[in-house]
Amino acid sequence: MSTFVSSRIAKYIFAIVMATFGILHFFYRQEMTSMVPTWMPFEPIYWVYFTGAALIAYGIAVLINNKYQKIAGYLLAVMFFLFVILVHMPQMNTNMMALPLMLKDIAMAFAAIFIANSMDEED
Repeated sequence: MSTFVSSRIAKYIFAIVMATFGILHFFYRQEMTSMVPTWMPFEPIYWVYFTGAALIAYGIAVLINNKYQKIAGYLLAVMFFLFVILVHMPQMNTNMMALPLMLKDIAMAFAAIFIANSMDEED
């Protein structure tokens, strides 16, 4: 059975979107610091930079070097699950956007895992 969009193209588009999100963390750093919970250690700007760098690193790992696609995918999934636990869940009673953002991050985590596991099929 043929597919309308190849998995390889979908993987590359996902990587480009993640890298773009990472770049946007640097352009909109001040706006993004408000999303960092106040109880987290260090200044919020450091977490914004770290997250941006991690998203860019994922994109590079998938686009440039398939060798690191699996570990990059699982690390990205861990980061999204940490967002769910550390950012969205504590806001469930006070922020009406917490649930949709949490569901989005859960979906992104599983997409990253799906892509990471697709490496086995490409070998």
